[in-house]
Amino acid sequence: MADEIYASVSMKLKNRNLNISKSTGIVDFNQVTVGVTSGVQFFTSTAASAINIGDIVANKWALFTNLDPYLSINIGAYAAATLQTITTLGPGQAALFPLNSTYPVYAQAIGSGSGSVALDVLILET
Repeated sequence: MADEIYASVSMKLKNRNLNISKSTGIVDFNQVTVGVTSGVQFFTSTAASAINIGDIVANKWALFTNLDPYLSINIGAYAAATLQTITTLGPGQAALFPLNSTYPVYAQAIGSGSGSVALDVLILET
């Protein structure tokens, strides 16, 4: 089979005299190696933890959605024993990423307290 995975991203601004719209259209690609990880994972502000990608070993596409109504969450990679944040998802925000199979991805909640932030994770192996 071919083109089993479809993704699209769009953004639109309408504010007074500003009217801007961008879209990728539909991007489709093959799932050569069948693999998927899906579910809600929880992260605290104490330390960054690896996002569980299950048995996926090849390159992948990831959709992350912050389910917390109040707290943000950092997503990134480790370098020199420190989380290098590539994005911060605010409450309710989502992001779609192509991920390299070489580097693990980590997440850490932002904020005080002992609670955790729920991150909805969908990762598709390609």
